[in-house]
Amino acid sequence: MDLREKIFSLDSEIEVLIFPEFDCTFLSNFSPTKEIIHERIKTLFKLLFGVKKKVIFLTS
Repeated sequence: MDLREKIFSLDSEIEVLIFPEFDCTFLSNFSPTKEIIHERIKTLFKLLFGVKKKVIFLTS
């Protein structure tokens, strides 16, 4: 059971948003993958425009 499932089991009205870390080092010449960028943007969009009042925002 991951952290999201544990929180949901405590209160099913809470939306757990996970903001994934970049899959590259900060000062490298590599860019994050498109999937990671997509997940980060989607999470921020849900944080700004989500309809649920109870939100937990998890970052790494």
